[in-house]
Amino acid sequence: MTYLVLAALITAAAPAAAADGPKAALYSHKGMVQLREAGGDWRPAPKAAELVTGSALKTGRKSSAEILYADGTMVRMDENSELSIEDLRLSAEERSFSVKALTGRFMFMAAKARHRFSRFAVRTPSAVCAVRGTDFAVIAGPEVSDIGLFEGSLEVAAEGEPGVLSPGQQATAAAGELKVSPRFDKVMEAERRRYEKLRSHVRKTREKLDKRGDFLREHIEAREGRLRDFDKRRQEKLGRGEGN
Repeated sequence: MTYLVLAALITAAAPAAAADGPKAALYSHKGMVQLREAGGDWRPAPKAAELVTGSALKTGRKSSAEILYADGTMVRMDENSELSIEDLRLSAEERSFSVKALTGRFMFMAAKARHRFSRFAVRTPSAVCAVRGTDFAVIAGPEVSDIGLFEGSLEVAAEGEPGVLSPGQQATAAAGELKVSPRFDKVMEAERRRYEKLRSHVRKTREKLDKRGDFLREHIEAREGRLRDFDKRRQEKLGRGEGN
């Protein structure tokens, strides 16, 4: 099987990650979302959870999830989507992220990096691409992948010579062939409108990361604390009921 690979090489300023803190997390979700750790089974995803190499997420019908990286990169998964993390390295010198988008719709909003080496790769079935840019959408299927670029530049290849996308262009990869369109189709245009609505949310989230280097860890711990408090209150209520 051939895979679409999106490798982003980006230079500029972005929030610095805490050296020993989480590199990525399930930031928020709604509906039915499942999490699988490396070598484990699928289970209902908690409200917030640290993600590591080998972690995988799957969304159900009318569900969505957001992945936040410590450098400010955000990935939004739409309903009926599945993604796994293959590489997750982040230090003062290096950023190396790689994910496999197996099926579904995804919005990738990669933060501009200030690392000497930066690579962001996304694999989906059907083609090979190299991305030089920040914000793009991927619609992945078992045989066809569509990629729409909103900012930056994007190099896309199936099995032949790569094509280069500019903002507003779309690539469709299927059966080892690549077609580049100078404009979005109706589906990708809808993704562009969704992207425009998400930009403010992503900007505000990056501002929080920039102000507090340990924001991601604090976010996870706060969600875990609320869950523990909820469970404690529930157990106390059950205990009072049994005592009557």
